[in-house]
Amino acid sequence: MEKVIAVAASLSVFITWEALRPFFAFGRGHWYRAASNAFVGVTNTVLGRLLFAWVYARVFAAFTTGRVGLLGLFDMPPWAGIALTLLLLDLWSYWWHRFNHTVPFLWRFHRAHHTDTEMGATSAYRFHPVEIIFSSVLRLPLILLLGLKPEGLVLYETILTVSVAFHHANIGLGPRADAMVRSIIVSPVMHKLHHSDKPGEFSSNYSSILSVWDRIFGTWTETEHPEGIRLGLAIYRDNWWQGYRGIMLTPFRGSASLPAKANKADS
Repeated sequence: MEKVIAVAASLSVFITWEALRPFFAFGRGHWYRAASNAFVGVTNTVLGRLLFAWVYARVFAAFTTGRVGLLGLFDMPPWAGIALTLLLLDLWSYWWHRFNHTVPFLWRFHRAHHTDTEMGATSAYRFHPVEIIFSSVLRLPLILLLGLKPEGLVLYETILTVSVAFHHANIGLGPRADAMVRSIIVSPVMHKLHHSDKPGEFSSNYSSILSVWDRIFGTWTETEHPEGIRLGLAIYRDNWWQGYRGIMLTPFRGSASLPAKANKADS
């Protein structure tokens, strides 16, 4: 329920904000693209409920019957366990995101997110269902191995939902405010760079909530001219790829080449 409220509230705020003061001017196909992104998000929500609700419930039940995983070996106050869970999940999100950009097979599915040529709040939910399935499956052993706290997972998912809507939204904070924000968390300009069609910018800024991971692991990038960023990829730019069917079929068309290696446009 917390995540549902977070999705509704964040979308309402950021869609209103970007409608009143967009950072980039919206194109003619804006509402078509936004609606397609929203339908992809609904698809992922339904699949998540059908495929993983029971599995995750069984996993969390293990936490009520005894100590589980690495964190279960230590006596610590509840707040400390939740704080560690938040940090470990955010670190995992960084590396999972980075793997999706560097492993060609994973990139096939993740590129459906990057073919969005006009970022907005709904872009936060434009992830191919196969990528969501992979992410959910791989996170299960991580939760059990580390003994991540269920309360921390719920809190992290809620914060993440707001964070991704915020930094995908077509909004601007101003240079000084954005710099202050990205010193702690991912800001709109920081993530717009990640959606640039330039390989040097595209292969950077993988963080989901805390921006520190990009600084630690050497993938931090900044720009003094965010207004010059060209969003999307060099390929899959036609309007057809912005629709629901195009998004779903993106992984199965063309090669698995990463953007730096792509040398021709698909149409």
